[in-house]
Amino acid sequence: MKSHQQHLIRTLCSSPLVRRSLPIQQCNSLLDFPLLSAVKRSSEWKMMMNTKIMMKEFSMNSKQLFHSGVSLSDSANNIGSIYIERTNIAIVGAMNSGKSTLMNCLTNSNTSIVDSTPGTTADVKMTTMELHGIGPTKLFDTPGTDEASDLGEKKRQKTLIALKESDIVVVVVDPFNGSSVQQAKWLTGECEKNERPFCIIFNVSELKRSSVESLSDKLDSIETDLKVNEFEQQGNVQMNKYFCGTTCVDLESKIAHTKCIKFIEDCHKKSKMKASSTPMYPTRLLPNLMENSTVFLNIPMDEETPSGRLLKPQAMVHEYLLREYSNVFSYRMNLKHARSSDKELVEKEKKRFLEAIKTLNSNGKLQLLITDSQAMDIVHPWTIDEATKESIIDITTFSVIMINFMSNGRLSEFLKGIEAFKALQPGDSVLLCEACNHNRIADDIGTVQIPRAIEKRFGQGNIKVDIVFGREYQLIKDLSQYKLIIHCGGCMIDKQKMNARLSDLSKAGVPITNYGLLLSFLQSEKAVSRVTKPWLNPSTPSQ
Repeated sequence: MKSHQQHLIRTLCSSPLVRRSLPIQQCNSLLDFPLLSAVKRSSEWKMMMNTKIMMKEFSMNSKQLFHSGVSLSDSANNIGSIYIERTNIAIVGAMNSGKSTLMNCLTNSNTSIVDSTPGTTADVKMTTMELHGIGPTKLFDTPGTDEASDLGEKKRQKTLIALKESDIVVVVVDPFNGSSVQQAKWLTGECEKNERPFCIIFNVSELKRSSVESLSDKLDSIETDLKVNEFEQQGNVQMNKYFCGTTCVDLESKIAHTKCIKFIEDCHKKSKMKASSTPMYPTRLLPNLMENSTVFLNIPMDEETPSGRLLKPQAMVHEYLLREYSNVFSYRMNLKHARSSDKELVEKEKKRFLEAIKTLNSNGKLQLLITDSQAMDIVHPWTIDEATKESIIDITTFSVIMINFMSNGRLSEFLKGIEAFKALQPGDSVLLCEACNHNRIADDIGTVQIPRAIEKRFGQGNIKVDIVFGREYQLIKDLSQYKLIIHCGGCMIDKQKMNARLSDLSKAGVPITNYGLLLSFLQSEKAVSRVTKPWLNPSTPSQ
């Protein structure tokens, strides 16, 4: 066959219309394509030759047609190995649509249990993987969303959580199963509702692929119903704007691994233009640091401090500062002495603390003091000059740093929650969200210190305080019952989960604040201004 004819076939086969039905590897050479005669006889072949479709295809950006390069994720942060920003990919669909098969296909291993029994996947299965066209990823294999029972509803809610927390959603559809198609319609609607980019994989075995013409017609009809048919949109029907592409593949075939990964990588590139108004762009952990500055880390250790390591926020900040060529001074304050009723012990501890600050600032390079939030009752007053009432050093807390970082710079939203805290009335309820799963002992900040502070301010029993631990506070059915959410720094969850939480709270009309901000406010309004200054009112770094 002449070379220009081969080029035409390859170009047309790269289109979504043809790619759904024909493996792209089989389109590389007409001689290698086993269904050529069937294609020539089919109405789809005539459709391919139709001028209107050809013009649509050739009017597309040539980069979309032929580009096969990879783009590696970059980040503005020197966080190192302590926190890895990953792209979250949720695999969703009805029972027995092929979700777990796709998970195993992508990972090339038996990551998920695959069985013909409906409802085999009982909970969200997560694994990490490096996709060279995307970077570090987290893959979520989710339960089917069409199980009709109370247990099925619980599974459906877990799937919906995974959908909300993903950067791209892969909807797996068995086009010959009515329930699978119906669930795909609901799931793509949820993607649009939650501003989540998505793509569709039609899981079709080679056996069912025997009739190219009927398969094409069926997929055209399904795509039109799902508002993702790029070729047959009619009247006032609008394309789902978060749609990134479709493909058709036998997930148990030898080519499935390569084809699905390439498809997901291509869709991820498109998804960056379709993401919600709060994209997962890199946020610097600490902005506006002066060159060769010194940063003081106040790390009081108590009964809950793990042995042999720092807490994750402390380790992240420490490594970040070193990578930024800052000079880091780690200091352990003795909170028991600082809060003692023995004035001699208090003065001794205060003198040790202030002498450390004075020594570090002898060359004028001490720029910032970062403290554990629970020490704000000590650090704030001790760093105010008694004569001038001015700050002797800028301060913030690990919790404030983390919540700004994990929310992608949305610190101002947490600051608004302080106003909601001021306005609490007897009978109101607040929810404390603690993302860690450690057991609580002694004077725990979430279960003891903050509830005690709320009781002290508003009176015993006047404010109802609920506490949730771990990752899934979204399982609370009615968030609107709360007047305020008080959240930890969020270091044990990812940015996608944090921003999904903020989205849920925004829809429910519930304000949110943070441990570090609240503990600062309980000292004074000025303390809040101090801990937010590095982001909301930064001083100009010296050159």
